[in-house]
Amino acid sequence: RNSGSVGWRSGGSLCLTEADMREDLLVVLLPEEKAVWMRPDRILKIESDTKTLLLFDTGGGSVVTSGCRRLLICGGSAEQRNRAAALARKQPSVSQALATTGAADPWAVLQTMAWPESIAQWGKLQSKIWAGHRRLKPGWIRCMSKSRKQEYYLRLADAHTTPN
Repeated sequence: RNSGSVGWRSGGSLCLTEADMREDLLVVLLPEEKAVWMRPDRILKIESDTKTLLLFDTGGGSVVTSGCRRLLICGGSAEQRNRAAALARKQPSVSQALATTGAADPWAVLQTMAWPESIAQWGKLQSKIWAGHRRLKPGWIRCMSKSRKQEYYLRLADAHTTPN
């Protein structure tokens, strides 16, 4: 047995090549906009409620549709696995996400609405998109890069932007 770190704990990835052929697990393709809601606390709750084990893998040699993540649901009965799949597919409301995490996941919140197209729109949506996050200095707002999926800051006085 190798005593070194393996798998997700060391930043590695999981790949189960025969997942599609097993009777004791269910393969679910989740669109990225739903997969972002599958945070560790939510996965743990689904596992606890359904007596299943949920794991994301890299596809196991299968072609995974672009924009999707492959979720493996392991459990004793098909009924438990199907219930877990239904819970995983269901996107929680923003208030449910806040109740479990304490702070909104900005990228996930943005997937539930039309993308802001102006500084004014970004300004109006600050408290919704970044609910539970620390306040910024007066005159600054947060924005999100759609292509990089990264937050950045914008100074209202001159529209100067910075990543930190």
